[in-house]
Amino acid sequence: MDVFFADDNVVEPDVLFIRAEHSERVEKKFIRNAPDVVVEVSSPSTRRLELVRKRELYERFGVPEYWFAHLEAERLEVYVLSEGSYPAPRLMYPGEALQSLQLPGFRMPVGEALGGEPES
Repeated sequence: MDVFFADDNVVEPDVLFIRAEHSERVEKKFIRNAPDVVVEVSSPSTRRLELVRKRELYERFGVPEYWFAHLEAERLEVYVLSEGSYPAPRLMYPGEALQSLQLPGFRMPVGEALGGEPES
């Protein structure tokens, strides 16, 4: 689903999450304004777009969390908005568990988030 920030700033993240209290942002054809969490998955052809342009866009329009799944490096980069900008990301690797302030109670092994086998 597209995210409409402005007429000249529309993107389609790989995954997005909207908290129930922000459901008014969901319209028939797109999400208006910032989702609570955006996930982009790397590919050689789009890596620069996701790591530079989209990250800057998500930061500018106030997306609280941006996760970048860097499949070749086997890591997850977690950007958390702080005072209007994204400081250096938290780098997470298989064997660690991802949790989110935007998703209370959510916990996922990083290896699974990167496409690995579910941990038991």
